[in-house]
Amino acid sequence: MATKTKKLGLNGRLTSQAEKEDKGFFKKLAVGLIPFIGAGIMSAHFLIKNVVLQPKEDPGWSYTCAGGVCTIEEDEQETKNTAVRPKEPTSKVVIKKQPTFQDELKELSEYHQITPLIVNQIKDITASEYSKNTLEQMLSETTKYEEYFRQAASETGLDSALIKAYLTSESGHKNLSPHAKSNKGAIGPAQMLIRAAKESGLKIIRNENGQIVYDERRDPQKAIVGSAKYLKKYIDFYNDLVIGIASYNFGPGNTNKMMRDKRTDTFSVLFRNVPETRTYTLRVISRALIAKDPHKYEMNIKQKPSYHQQREAADEYTTKKEESIYKIFPNPTRRDLENIKYLNPAILNLEHIPPDVMIYLPERVYEPTRPRRI
Repeated sequence: MATKTKKLGLNGRLTSQAEKEDKGFFKKLAVGLIPFIGAGIMSAHFLIKNVVLQPKEDPGWSYTCAGGVCTIEEDEQETKNTAVRPKEPTSKVVIKKQPTFQDELKELSEYHQITPLIVNQIKDITASEYSKNTLEQMLSETTKYEEYFRQAASETGLDSALIKAYLTSESGHKNLSPHAKSNKGAIGPAQMLIRAAKESGLKIIRNENGQIVYDERRDPQKAIVGSAKYLKKYIDFYNDLVIGIASYNFGPGNTNKMMRDKRTDTFSVLFRNVPETRTYTLRVISRALIAKDPHKYEMNIKQKPSYHQQREAADEYTTKKEESIYKIFPNPTRRDLENIKYLNPAILNLEHIPPDVMIYLPERVYEPTRPRRI
């Protein structure tokens, strides 16, 4: 009995010791795993926040975790020992403001040293009641052909204000009249000579006797667009608006010779002793600035009935051979003939209209018959 009790006592003691050892082992294991579990949670949080949620951007650094501690290692090309990586600046789209017509003229005027001259020219125009009223009448007359000035600007790239200033300077007090004629033989609202008209693509038709029977220099649309193209040739040749205008008046041959002799392209030096061209160029530029913004200079521009709209309301007829208006438009009244001449100023002889000419035929005007005297 004593031996059995000892074994049991011994077995009991051994059993109790094993249980204690097992419990101590699991306790040590749990304590040892705690740092690793914490490191794993930190690593998972770190990965989710910086890698999973931002997979498209290369952060420029890598990380390592060991013993429950995570360290950040930056790439070689990145700046080291920086606590916070600076944010790269976002690129901004900068839209450049296109220079206005006034800006271009201002820059050219400064280059050619004529800014004070232009300022004085504008003051002279606006200060004098006569000069101001004259320019107001001229610019008011241009409103009648507004559609043609826009067409000319579109086809040449020139500003419509410049074309208006150029034509009012050419036409002068004739107010863009289709029937205007100078002493030198320049005709129409643009005062074009035959050579300039042909270079601009305008048609001039003569009869068997050599007389002009059809002249597109008198047609407002053809003359405005054609003259703008002619001026553009000079501006493009010199690649300079100021010298281009001056050479139009002075002649390209004379301008080139002067530039070679004086070895400069500055207007103020070239045309110092050429008063006519100097005055003409300054007048065109000054009027262009005023025409571009007439309200700024308190100009009273009156709107005239649109010539283009009057043509649009008329019927169109193209001649196939030489024809008379009395066959095309039988029994016209005096008012009818006046309207036909007004809409077709290029036709100089209504009884002998050449072939391949388009005619604008207005609506008939019926004049009341006067009672006969008894």
